[in-house]
Amino acid sequence: ATMSGYSGSSLDNEDWLISPEIDLTNISSAAITFDHAINKGLVANVQTDHTVLITTNNGVDWTPVTGITYPPGNVWTFFNAGEVVIDNYVGNKIKIAFRYKSSTSSAATWEIKNFKVY
Repeated sequence: ATMSGYSGSSLDNEDWLISPEIDLTNISSAAITFDHAINKGLVANVQTDHTVLITTNNGVDWTPVTGITYPPGNVWTFFNAGEVVIDNYVGNKIKIAFRYKSSTSSAATWEIKNFKVY
């Protein structure tokens, strides 16, 4: 997936990429991992403009996922987000969202690949 708020200039924008429902009801442990690259935005905004969230109630409430390793924000090199344990959600059906934000002063491009839940 690729998300960007740049189209000739930096634009005020918010995009969500939301997974289908993931059933964690009959497992004892779960984690996510993915590779991502971020470039062409303000490096200071890397973690606030590119977030991963989880819902257990079909998007009514979203909780930020912590423990993600972020790329530096100024190269096209893909970095692994690490193994992010989501055991707090075992026993639930969840959805995972990648939320991208840009503004008229910063519109990075965020590329995500190799997303896995295991």
